[in-house]
Amino acid sequence: MHAADMPYAESGTPPPRDPTVAGARLFGRLAGGRFPAFEVAQPLTDGDLLDVGGGLRVVHTPGHSPGHVSLLHEPTRVLITGDALFNVAGIRWPVKAFCTDFEMTQQTAHVLGELAYDAVAFTHGPEITDRAREQVRGFLSRLSDG
Repeated sequence: MHAADMPYAESGTPPPRDPTVAGARLFGRLAGGRFPAFEVAQPLTDGDLLDVGGGLRVVHTPGHSPGHVSLLHEPTRVLITGDALFNVAGIRWPVKAFCTDFEMTQQTAHVLGELAYDAVAFTHGPEITDRAREQVRGFLSRLSDG
């Protein structure tokens, strides 16, 4: 877990939701969301290489949560976006109401277009194997153009 999310894990509380998003404020008023607190064995930082499956590079992409990370499997050139981007009816942003800072999600996602990969996997939606990096970069460029 990235160090920025450790206080939430250790207190058993989810990160706050984006106060600028009406749906997030509504969800914030609902009871629940707590989970058993736990100690994080190893805090992660941007650029760390995890000794899992031949090595996963940690790419800090905060916004969904302060410590949100994407992962890059460099040996096979597969990017795992986590919740930085979805691929549901096309590449799109995560649901605003579930982000700690939706604007930050948009600001930090640019790093995903700068990485070297041939395939991209999403926690929401099917993977892309055809021109994956170009498709992600095309989506991200629409943000900077608009």
